[in-house]
Amino acid sequence: MNAQTHSKQVETYLRSLGEALGDAPAAMRSAALDDVRAHVAEAQDSGRSVEEALAGLGGPEVFASQYLAELDPATTGADTNWQRAARAAWLLQAAGLAVAILTAAFSGFLMRGGGQAALLSLIPIAIVALGLVLPPRYRPAYAWASAATVTAFAVIVTVLPAALISVAEYLPLLLILWLAAVTPWRLSRGIGPREARTWRWVGAAVVALPVVWMGIAGFNGTFGLDWAAWAVLAVLLAVAVWFGLGSRIAAAAVALAGAILMAAPFLDGGFLMLLWWWIGGLLLAAGLPSVVAGRGRG
Repeated sequence: MNAQTHSKQVETYLRSLGEALGDAPAAMRSAALDDVRAHVAEAQDSGRSVEEALAGLGGPEVFASQYLAELDPATTGADTNWQRAARAAWLLQAAGLAVAILTAAFSGFLMRGGGQAALLSLIPIAIVALGLVLPPRYRPAYAWASAATVTAFAVIVTVLPAALISVAEYLPLLLILWLAAVTPWRLSRGIGPREARTWRWVGAAVVALPVVWMGIAGFNGTFGLDWAAWAVLAVLLAVAVWFGLGSRIAAAAVALAGAILMAAPFLDGGFLMLLWWWIGGLLLAAGLPSVVAGRGRG
């Protein structure tokens, strides 16, 4: 290959690296690009090819993730991918236990199940609680087993004759349990800035979805929304955008809003309580992983 081809390879790598570090401060991004240029120059001086030099750095996403982990003050000092994953696993499973207890009360005392359904719901509570007392090295694998087992439980109990429990009542719990399995697994393998940004905007879309739906219903006259309700919807939409931009404060606000909505049926039951239960679970599932993942802007 000629020098022009080598130059294009380096520029392509630098361009991809710049995109991967799009959320990093400009000074950090420039320093990373300069480090790559210096590395390639040193490799050529020592007789290695450009291809070998770039291969030694890994892909742009991998290099960006490692660079941020080494230089970002929020992650400096032994906060490895594995430790972040272990912390996220415990926190999400603890949240799963809280939601399992709340689900037992919701299914047993607010829906049609009664005391028998509440007693039956002790099974998922026990399954989830076991994951919190296991040694950390077993928790990731158990999280998958827990999510699959509780999902099977919800489906089987629903289809039994004279079913006391509906799988619809378990949707928030199932969301949290599957996130408790998937999130630590992804964290343990390292999440590049581009992937993290993608997931943040997916979460932001999830937050915005019920807001947009309620706004459309308000315009159509399905719901009667006063100025205060419109103001709340506007704030929630702004929080969704803030969440997508990477704010952990916004993610925490989304998770808190979800928890409040899930608790709302216990304070004021009505024909919409299942809807608030679902929306609350959706918001909790959208915000919680970003909070426990341990990286993001304020």
